[in-house]
Amino acid sequence: MKNIYEEKWNKSYSRGENYLIYPNEEVIKFCASRLARFVPGGGVEYQELLKMGDRILDLGCGAGRHLKMLSDLGFVAHGADISTKALSLAEARFSAEIGLDWEDSVKLSLLSGSELPFPDNYFSGGISCSVLDSMHFDMAKILITELFRVLKEESSCFIDVISAYDQRLPSGFDGELIVDTLHEYGTVQSYFGLEKIKDLVREKFTIENCYEITNQNLSNNLSHGRIYVELKRIG
Repeated sequence: MKNIYEEKWNKSYSRGENYLIYPNEEVIKFCASRLARFVPGGGVEYQELLKMGDRILDLGCGAGRHLKMLSDLGFVAHGADISTKALSLAEARFSAEIGLDWEDSVKLSLLSGSELPFPDNYFSGGISCSVLDSMHFDMAKILITELFRVLKEESSCFIDVISAYDQRLPSGFDGELIVDTLHEYGTVQSYFGLEKIKDLVREKFTIENCYEITNQNLSNNLSHGRIYVELKRIG
């Protein structure tokens, strides 16, 4: 979505932040259980109703760390982001790693409005990693509605958000803050508990799996966590 935070994210990527190469481990697990997985011998096993060439959306793809994996699984990977800088980094990477024909298996789109630039029921699955907690909740609800629109019925989707039970803040804090550290400076950080997640996806997705992974800093004994959610679009 084109808004005042586009400039903040462009600056963040220009500083080299979030230029991650390898996919998130929880996204890998989601893909293996809900979309497709690599099998011995170099083949790919697709989950029910999915096949090679299906379109999968990475909403908030950043510099594209999950798009290459989706492409390697045989999907047509569509990445969408508000940051022109992030998309330019993704394009440069795929040009180098895949070659001149990279656009056959990876598509990149700039988000510049409140609607996703795709038809209804266009995608067979989706992921949105470390995205919906990086905006105001009202915008996240718009995006989840758009995600519902562009996904096919009964398709699977992965999202994750930062936990409300973060010891750097009052326990159970599920509000929003503007980031004041250099990393991602000036962007929004929205914290989530289970009820807020339910409110986000209500009447659009069923929650198939929801779990939290907490990390503890041994130097200051503070812990923080992320909540990972596997969803299925309501038919």
